[in-house]
Amino acid sequence: MQDSPSSSIVKDYVRNALWVQAIRHILIPITNQPDGNGELGTKPPKLVRARTVVNILELSYTDCKVDPSRTVKNDIGSVSFRTLLAIIWSEITGIVVGVFVLAFWNSYFAVIWFLPVALRLLSAFTTIKRENLLTRPTAKEDEEEVKQFEVNTYGHGFLLVEGKGSAVLQFFRHYGHPIRDRVREVFQIAIIVLLGLVFPVGLLCSLIWMPVGLQYLWLGYQLYATMAMYTYRFTRNHQRTTSPARLAEIFANGKDEARCAYLQDENGTTVQGRLTRIYVRNYGEGQEVLREYMQRRRDGAPKGQKHEDASAEIGDISGKSSGISTPETSVSNHSEL
Repeated sequence: MQDSPSSSIVKDYVRNALWVQAIRHILIPITNQPDGNGELGTKPPKLVRARTVVNILELSYTDCKVDPSRTVKNDIGSVSFRTLLAIIWSEITGIVVGVFVLAFWNSYFAVIWFLPVALRLLSAFTTIKRENLLTRPTAKEDEEEVKQFEVNTYGHGFLLVEGKGSAVLQFFRHYGHPIRDRVREVFQIAIIVLLGLVFPVGLLCSLIWMPVGLQYLWLGYQLYATMAMYTYRFTRNHQRTTSPARLAEIFANGKDEARCAYLQDENGTTVQGRLTRIYVRNYGEGQEVLREYMQRRRDGAPKGQKHEDASAEIGDISGKSSGISTPETSVSNHSEL
């Protein structure tokens, strides 16, 4: 992050949008607009055409004991038993069919159904490690800059992310990025190629060597897997099992001071996210609320403490440095007090 005078704009990119994606998952409630009564002389209220929300997210480290129901464990560390169990459960249909093929046909073609779960388990044990949460600074935390990032969430309201630099900036830089390991990277690519070959190899075997009954079973399983995949995608279930979705659920279920969520790593380092949501009737009103809030924060900053603002935009650009698909945020610093 570069310091700059208020008259200039310096752009940068967010490398992890975990909290931003969590806010985007929270729905804006729909309220019925009451009608006026001409007989009683009451006028209808001002028409609300674009109800939106101003989200103010404050990030900070915490050493307090946190509520487990409001805590999301990050998946940056080593693979857990829960992850392995989830992989096996997601492939349970293929495992059952493979066991049936072994029991009924006593055929080595059962390997075709066991291969995906075996490759996924192997991938879990050779996963690429990622950057974890930064350790909380032990000294001079009170003297850190207060960072503010105004984020354009494209149809999901306004978002202002603020907090001390040590807590906030890691989510705009390298949190969650892969740690380079050439051997593991090559191994992961090889596993992806092998998973891609499972279907053509199975098709070739069904056309040439499989008995007729096993051919029908293989074809029926492929039709089932295809329909299950499309149902899973179109119902967006793949978004409900992510860390941002869980954080959004915690935020949405909280009210006022209870609208807090915690992100915790395996070492116990915990970042608290405290969310304030202000509903407004239109875009212009939201801009005004956000502008007034930022002005109050600048006016109320302790003497001698730097207070830096920024503006940002969320884009559909894949993360370039990480090699994974993550939205980037264009950040523009525009003032410092």
